Amino acid sequence: LGGRLLRDKVWFFATYRYADLVNGISRTPADLARLTAFRSDFEPFDNTSTSKQPYVKVTAQLGPSHEWSGFFQNDRNRFKADRERSTHPVTLRSAGGSMYQTKLSSVWSNRITSTFSASYNNKGGEEEDTYTNAPGTGPRVSVHQRTALSGGVPVGNAELVTMNNVETQNYLPSNMLMLRGDLTYYRDGWLGSHELKTGVWAAPRLRRQVVDRLANPLTSGEGLRLER
Repeated sequence: LGGRLLRDKVWFFATYRYADLVNGISRTPADLARLTAFRSDFEPFDNTSTSKQPYVKVTAQLGPSHEWSGFFQNDRNRFKADRERSTHPVTLRSAGGSMYQTKLSSVWSNRITSTFSASYNNKGGEEEDTYTNAPGTGPRVSVHQRTALSGGVPVGNAELVTMNNVETQNYLPSNMLMLRGDLTYYRDGWLGSHELKTGVWAAPRLRRQVVDRLANPLTSGEGLRLER
């Protein structure tokens, strides 16, 4: 959707996209047998992905020599990433974020033009709201085919089933501020037509965090060996 807000002065353009996707989880008969053995009411489920992606841009003619534009865009995607050995749909993920930009384009003469822009975005990975109403309960339970000693401690290998919850919740927020300026010079007569450009690109702020938290802080890990 687009159109004018003020005749010959201000225009707008807007789009919106909504995505609701399903990604099936491939399970073998052996996987299904193990899942139902450890969760009697198990019903196969799929991974899902949903996102709302708005985009709005406004352009304004500030005078015969200057044009300003600004836009907002968001592409936050929330999805699940469970595997064929998961008994519950508890692996939550998210990615993307918002972006804001402002830009001024100017014509100083029939030879010189310039563009300056500033943008900010918070596109990253999982944030606090990713795990709102997380469906996992209790500690994560992993069932392995066998165990081996590692530093004197029995550890499992060949994981067969994962139950109840995730072990950790990952937080990967980030944000960035970017500045850019370009200057273009046009020249005719030097054995043809030429365009000379120079500019600057700067990122005065770039912040990324990587945080892992126990999904169930009351448990730090426990192993149990079953024999038959």
